[in-house]
Amino acid sequence: MQRLLRRVETRVGVSPHDCNVFRNLGAFLVVAPRRFVRELMAQDEIATATANRQPRSMVIPPRGRRPA
Repeated sequence: MQRLLRRVETRVGVSPHDCNVFRNLGAFLVVAPRRFVRELMAQDEIATATANRQPRSMVIPPRGRRPA
């Protein structure tokens, strides 16, 4: 992961603000500028990527019903 982050940093010219590794999950979290994240997502080693802050709620409200 460190080599991957260094490679992306070299390509875009900026470094991530923070990084956290979840060893048991085989995953990591990166806080970085948009251009860094886009380049990181384009790397072959990255299988999936998810934003941890979604723009809106993922809950679909029921139609025609009042909230409980």
